[in-house]
Amino acid sequence: MTSSPHAEQCLDGTVPSVHPKPAHKFSRKKSSALVFKSTAPVRAIGIKGNEIADTLAKEATTDGIPASLPFPKSFLTKQLLQLSLSRWQAEWDNGETGRSVYSIILKISNKQLHWSRECIQFATGHGPFPSYLKRFVLHSTDYCGRGEIGNPLHYAMRCPLTSSYHHKEPSPQFIVHWWKSALSRKLSRRNIDNLITFLATNEDLLKRQNTTPSHTPA
Repeated sequence: MTSSPHAEQCLDGTVPSVHPKPAHKFSRKKSSALVFKSTAPVRAIGIKGNEIADTLAKEATTDGIPASLPFPKSFLTKQLLQLSLSRWQAEWDNGETGRSVYSIILKISNKQLHWSRECIQFATGHGPFPSYLKRFVLHSTDYCGRGEIGNPLHYAMRCPLTSSYHHKEPSPQFIVHWWKSALSRKLSRRNIDNLITFLATNEDLLKRQNTTPSHTPA
């Protein structure tokens, strides 16, 4: 009786070095893949180009030069607008002209107020008022035909010649609030427009009135 080679090796105390071959085709493919993955290096070592790239990547994390990227146009536009408004506000706060309007509009803005030409004349006092015309020798006196200073508030509240356009006169402590309210409400602005139009149309009539002051200024 003859023994097989495998049996003889087992009797000699040695273990056969035969790698079992999977019977199923899928098992053989999976086994080959595992063997390939276990022997493949994590990264290529000894390749000069790869080693230089790794070195440069490490240096960039510690010694890299900060990137200088230009700001977008929208950001620069916003910054310039803020600087312009800040400078404009400082000039408005410290200016010597336009103080009558300053009491109404403390904070400047690039938003339109939608004031008519007549409302601007009323707020600034630069309109058909004796108090303004006298400064340019366009009227002999700064008094109205009833003997009081002919300024915007006089015609808007007290002068009997303009009673059709009168506003209710507020207490002195609320005069600034009145200005803001009168120029912000649509109905009040329309009344102011009509008042200025009346004064401009009847300027000669107002000048023909008695220009003697009704009281002696202090």
